[in-house]
Amino acid sequence: MTTPKKATKILYVEDNEMNRLLVRRLLEPRGYQLFEANDGISGVKLAEEIEPDLILMDINLPLLDGHAATTRIKSIDRLAGIPIIALTSNVMEGDRQRSLVAGCDGYIKKPLDVDEFPGQIEGYLRGNREKVEENDEQVFYKEYSAKLVLKLQKHIEELEEKNQKIEQQSKEMREAYLGIILSFVRAVEEKHSYTAGHSARVRSFCLKIGEKLQLDLHQMENLGQGALLHDIGKLVVEISSLKNVTGLSDQEWEEMKKHPEIGYKILKPIKFLSGIVNMVHQHHERWDGKGYPQGLKGDQIDFLASIVAVADSYDAMTSQRGYNKVLTVEEVIDEFRKCSGTKYNPVVVDGLIAVLADIRQRDSSRVH
Repeated sequence: MTTPKKATKILYVEDNEMNRLLVRRLLEPRGYQLFEANDGISGVKLAEEIEPDLILMDINLPLLDGHAATTRIKSIDRLAGIPIIALTSNVMEGDRQRSLVAGCDGYIKKPLDVDEFPGQIEGYLRGNREKVEENDEQVFYKEYSAKLVLKLQKHIEELEEKNQKIEQQSKEMREAYLGIILSFVRAVEEKHSYTAGHSARVRSFCLKIGEKLQLDLHQMENLGQGALLHDIGKLVVEISSLKNVTGLSDQEWEEMKKHPEIGYKILKPIKFLSGIVNMVHQHHERWDGKGYPQGLKGDQIDFLASIVAVADSYDAMTSQRGYNKVLTVEEVIDEFRKCSGTKYNPVVVDGLIAVLADIRQRDSSRVH
């Protein structure tokens, strides 16, 4: 028996370690380079990676059985010509035909005959191929096709079940996260009693503006969470007169202006809140670049942060606090129009005015 002059690559897909060891001992001394995979999916991936000269395929494999793995490999143009030999100990009537119909080019029963096996491999490498009898081919092909359909249906059902479990887990996680967020909000508002309900009102108005601006579901979810937590930094701001509704001194105001940066630092390490940190950090930036803490300008400002900025100002204008006058809807619209393009993002201002127009129309219809 001749030894190959070059290292011929053989991929053996087999989940039994003892079988892999036996084939390794039979083939490696003859100069073959052996690669191994222990399940069908890994076998397909490795075949794509190394493009072997021959594949030995166990049939009863985990994840993806040998027939399905063979069909998948043969469907890849650059791998279609690689001979695939079925190796199986589960010998039943019709197994050989089923393997050939699935795309295998040969069929070897286990346990292997250690004297004949190397010669069989050499023959397949030289071009030996087995054919399914013509009168059997259609029968076994129909059977194999039906089997694949049933497997596919089973996989779909399993995936649907897993997706339902994942969705339930995701829902539970979202609810837990929301509980954490609401705890943060309550902590801020307990410290700043004169702004009780502010974060919830800002969230509500942000979502109304977001709907007008046709944000997608992911953006709306982030917007709602960011609006609730936009003032989280105030938890750490130490000002003696925070609960004093008469206003802040210049020194206290400078201290208060640190809360976006502090909020950003609080939330940045929390992975599941990564989509809202810029809103917390930038909701006091101005369109003209005169805001804080970074002095960002125009489109440098996160778009969702621009929505929070408008909703935050709207709530300040329309909520009763000891040191400010409550504005009418008309006064609010005039104020935002005056500041559009300077303090606020013009697109967001348009969204706000559209929301207020809906509110006025609804109120008017109630009167009539």
